Amino acid sequence: MTYPTSLDVFTNPAAGEFLDDPDHADLHGNANDAIEALEAKVGTGASTATANKVLRGTAAGVTAFGQIDAGDIASNAVETAKIKALNVTTAKIAANNITQAKLAIKLLAGWATYVASGARVSAVVFTVAEDLTDRVGVGDPVEFTDTTTKYGNVGTISYSDPNTTITLATNTDYALVGSPTAIYFGNRPSPVGFPTWFNWTPIMTGFSSNPAGITSEFMINGGSLTIRMSDTGNGTSNSTSKTASIPVDVVATGTTAQVLNIMDNNANAWGKVYYANGSSSFMFYPHITTSTWTASGNCRIFPDGFETTYSIV
Repeated sequence: MTYPTSLDVFTNPAAGEFLDDPDHADLHGNANDAIEALEAKVGTGASTATANKVLRGTAAGVTAFGQIDAGDIASNAVETAKIKALNVTTAKIAANNITQAKLAIKLLAGWATYVASGARVSAVVFTVAEDLTDRVGVGDPVEFTDTTTKYGNVGTISYSDPNTTITLATNTDYALVGSPTAIYFGNRPSPVGFPTWFNWTPIMTGFSSNPAGITSEFMINGGSLTIRMSDTGNGTSNSTSKTASIPVDVVATGTTAQVLNIMDNNANAWGKVYYANGSSSFMFYPHITTSTWTASGNCRIFPDGFETTYSIV
């Protein structure tokens, strides 16, 4: 007997042959061996075959009929290249077998990736124990539970076995207090329930007292971040340069400058906001051609308010 290494070929007795041709004991021995080999191959376990179920291993030497679940498929075992072209066609999917009612509500709402839990690192950083870099990117919306439902955008993402580290774009509306659970990542800029615009407090430099009434908010749309900033009153200068931090670093080729109305030492003028690839803050110029402010007196950076958009990927 050669099974299960290869299939056996047994000689069947013909009508009228004696019990020794082939040998009667050998026949019974081969049959017994074959039955035992099949039992060892299939395994133990009481289970009844039913529609849409497969026989699958459930433990060492144990099988049962059931559905294939995610744990049965090794990571990356099923790839597009492994699915033969045209093997799956519309005609092969029965009408109405796939309906909206059968799709997860979160997926329909634009939340494509789910992770059960993460581990808090800081107010804006958490890790998850799997590699998400193949399906989550900078700018993606995030929803998670941390006492209440909270939201944010991915500011940076990186993987080092076994964890993915995610830094959220800093905002003042939501902060991680504990480790997040029920984490969802969106596959479009504004999934259902996502607030879209976030408030944030920039860190200002170049002032002994910041301009009064600074308001700032941002929105991330795919690979772009839009900022709105304004103030309502004077600040006091104590430096020849002025900057304001931004929620996510700039990723761009070259530099960008945008004209805006400013006030330097009580005098209104046309200045500009300037940033370049890798910038983590905006630099403000008091005049179109110079970056040098008066290091004293009243000053304002955006009395008329301004809005600008830059790339983050």
